[in-house]
Amino acid sequence: MCTKAVLEPRQCFKLEEQAPDFCLPAYYRGKEIEVCLKDFREKWLLLFFYSGDFTFV
Repeated sequence: MCTKAVLEPRQCFKLEEQAPDFCLPAYYRGKEIEVCLKDFREKWLLLFFYSGDFTFV
């Protein structure tokens, strides 16, 4: 899967401001899937971005 999420550049978000929806490739149960922020609406979610350590190189 060779997709990239592209968002308009912003400096920061304000407290209680809704985050823009985005979709990214994810590795889940042995295969790559696409995960979107909207899939977790009304649920607790921790976003963890760490490029490099979890890549498939």
